[in-house]
Amino acid sequence: MSAQRLVGTIFLIVAAVIYRFNEENKTALFIMWMYILFGVAAMIHFQPKHLDLKGKAVFVTGCDTGLGYELAKALNKLGCIVFAGCLKPNGPGAQKLKACTTDQCHILHLDVSNDESVEKVIKVIREKSDGELWAVVNNAGINAYGDTELCTMDMYRKQTDVNLFGTIRVTKACLKMIRKAKGRIVNVTGVKGLAGFPLSSACSVSAYGVEAFSDILRVEMKRWEVPVVVVEPSNFEGRTNLLKSPTHGKGFEEELTNIWDAMDEELREDYGREYLDAYKKDLESQATNTHPDLDPVLKKIVEAVAAQFPRERYLIGASSGIYELFTFDMYKVTAKLNQWLPTEITDFIMEYNFLSALPLPKALQKDKKRD
Repeated sequence: MSAQRLVGTIFLIVAAVIYRFNEENKTALFIMWMYILFGVAAMIHFQPKHLDLKGKAVFVTGCDTGLGYELAKALNKLGCIVFAGCLKPNGPGAQKLKACTTDQCHILHLDVSNDESVEKVIKVIREKSDGELWAVVNNAGINAYGDTELCTMDMYRKQTDVNLFGTIRVTKACLKMIRKAKGRIVNVTGVKGLAGFPLSSACSVSAYGVEAFSDILRVEMKRWEVPVVVVEPSNFEGRTNLLKSPTHGKGFEEELTNIWDAMDEELREDYGREYLDAYKKDLESQATNTHPDLDPVLKKIVEAVAAQFPRERYLIGASSGIYELFTFDMYKVTAKLNQWLPTEITDFIMEYNFLSALPLPKALQKDKKRD
């Protein structure tokens, strides 16, 4: 537990004790409310102490584009020795990263789904960092979209091999160096690891797996004084490459076409092409209706890397358009409610908010007309 959360918790406990034994005393009740206010303020506003990152080695995966690209730049500016894992080290993203950073940012070819590729990168890191690694940020990821019945098994395998097994593969390879440095492990998942959103089962399966892996590793690493942090961004996908390059480096439009091609005649008749076309439009809307930039996520990941006592979890909301006026994020709200509300209610919320914008599959429309 971070220092500010500990202080806030103590204030709230004291407030509860005051209320328990002084329910009728107005002065005591006033003091109780002051403790509550101070407690909440401590949890929200007290900033954690940040360590000097100059000269510390940090390994970031998925740096070709989006969040990993921006994070590598930010950490390089803070004086870190950055090892930026890129799937295409000679691609435009990696070359642009190389051009805008110092020689302390090392661009390395990395395929997190390949054991040999990870081993080669670890060998380079070990040589250049004297065997000590302050942090690994498991950011590399892809996204598969579609109804469970329509997604191919190949989509599930690829999603899991990159997002789940890639995180495990990289983490295990780094543990010796991180333990030696008493560093930390930062795993980027998302709200889909907290709640099963419709049309994203492949993504949620891997995200839930990373959450479980992180929870177990966090307890095991406590003995070594190594924090394990989970970063859970909400709707930032339009500012990353996830909506542009889902499962196989293809755009989601091409991927939905491939889903249609893989469907047999019965499935095509039951769902209809119009259903997939409507889903494509919904994804295009998601790509534009996201937070305008990645700053909120970058800030929290940097905190996870630099804070003396980082939090165990950072759930980061995002909103844009009319929702921004109320700092409202349906993905974040739903993920939170999923932990507390009865299943029947959360199922209704999921269906209403994330399926109602789509037309019914073709077969259900026919059934509805007959009724």
